[in-house]
This record gives sequence, C-alpha cells and structure tokens, in this order.
Amino acid sequence: LSLHDALPIWCLMGSSPLFESRGNLYRVILGNFSIKEGFNVREDYGDIDEMAKSIAENGQKVPLRVRFEDNKVVVVDGHRRLKAINVANEKYGAEIKTATCVKEEQGTSEEDRCVDLFTCNTGKPLTVIEQAAVVKRLVDYHWSSPDIAKKIGKTSAYINSLLSLNGSSKILRDAVRKGFVCPTAAIKLAAAPKAKQEAVLEKLSIMQEGPAEPQKAKAGKAGAKASKPAKVKKLKVKDVEKAIKGSASMVSSKKIRDAIKQVEAIIASGKRVGQWKAVLYGLHIALGQETVNDNWAALA
Repeated sequence: LSLHDALPIWCLMGSSPLFESRGNLYRVILGNFSIKEGFNVREDYGDIDEMAKSIAENGQKVPLRVRFEDNKVVVVDGHRRLKAINVANEKYGAEIKTATCVKEEQGTSEEDRCVDLFTCNTGKPLTVIEQAAVVKRLVDYHWSSPDIAKKIGKTSAYINSLLSLNGSSKILRDAVRKGFVCPTAAIKLAAAPKAKQEAVLEKLSIMQEGPAEPQKAKAGKAGAKASKPAKVKKLKVKDVEKAIKGSASMVSSKKIRDAIKQVEAIIASGKRVGQWKAVLYGLHIALGQETVNDNWAALA
C-alpha cells in the first residue's frame, strides 16, 4: 500500500485546519503547502519525470517533512518529491489530491534545518555548488569548519574547500553548473585568486554558453543526417594544474605562504624592513590577498 492508503480521505471544510493527522502522519491538500523562498538550496532537481511516473503508478512512498507555522504547512524536506507529485498529476493523470507528511521534531532550529539539507537528503545528492551554499549558511550562523565537518560527516579540509568554491568567481561557479568543470577541479581552482580562475577558464575555452547547435543536413540529400552537436570537454584536475603551471596559483600557493612566513621573520628581526615589506606585499599580491595600489607605490 502507498502512504495515502494508510490514511483516511480528508478535505477542507469551512474553518477546518489546513491539515489533519493520524498518528505521526498528516495528509495535506496539495494547494495548501507553503515553500519558504530561499530555504531550499537545490538548483538542479534532476530527473523529476522519472520520479513523477513512479508516483503516478505506485503512489507516494516517502512522506514530506513539514513544520506548521502561522496556519501554514511549510515544506522542510521533500521539495523534489512535491514537484514530482504535481508532475504526476499534470503529465500522467494521477489525480493525487493530497500528499502525506511527517512533522519535524519539536525544537528544530534553522541551523538544524540547514544540517538536515545534508544529512536527511535521501534523494538526489546535492551538487558541490548546493553543498557550498549550505556550508556558507552555517558559517553565517557562526559555526566553525570543524563543527560543520563533524555534524555532516565530512572533513574540515572539504568544508574549507566548499567555502572557497562559494566565494569563487561567478564565472567558475557558472562553469560548474553547466558541467564544464568537474567538481574536484572546481574545488581545486577555487583556491586560486579570482582573476586567475577566470584566466584559466578562458584559456581552456570553457567560458561558452553550451554545445554548438547541430548543423542542418545539406540540401539535395534526402534523409541526410544532421551532424551531432559538438561536445564540450569537461575540465578535470589535471587540466587545471597544466593550465596554471609556472604561474602564481594554487599549485605554488603553499610555497608562497612558506615564503611569507620567512619574510615576516626577517622583518621581525629588523633587517632591511622597508625592502622586505615590499617583498611581503608582492607575495600577498601573488596569493590574491592584496591588489596593486598606492600602498605598493609607497613601499616601492
């Protein structure tokens, strides 16, 4: 039996509440769900059609998770399932009137809900861009990288790499969204200064809108097949490292940081402070932590 079969038929009448329960399950009329704008980090919902067809044939198997707020039923988990239910009705004639839900635990905070975007996701995995958005949200709640890592079962290094990706250039993030850059390469490239990110992307010819349109068959050849659209090469880690070889980038960033420590030690000793400050400023520019401005001219 589907979840719908486990609950009695129910409908809104007069001043009745927006929901009605039986045990821990609720049946809510589809039009009564509320979606909090900006809460769900998903940009890519994947193959909704496949899920919709399954729901149309077999019914809803997994309940949505909701909270009740100001006489509204706010979806906390299951945005993709809800979309699929609507598609099942519109495309496959499922005629589903209500969706089955479970209420979130009492005392759940906004921070808990952010963590749940990671830990309670039983459907399509979040993309790295979506994961980065969740991590940034938790940082905005003053969570540390180790705390986030422990809570969601990742390493601190991975959390820091997601933060770098979230703060990377829009061109890089868009390239990831379009599938031009593999997630691992994107995370690696995100450690470079934004100007370097854009230069590498441009150099590797991935700053494009998408594959070329297929050419039309030549006139006079009945049944001639149109050529296939050109495939866009997905940028991988080795491509990134090759493209930036020999320049100030994430490949040499560790050496630059080591050099900064040595120069800071020399400055602290009082030896040729003015000259070494200029060197230090140049190293920070190489890491993208400073820009050439009046301070540089003064040091020079």
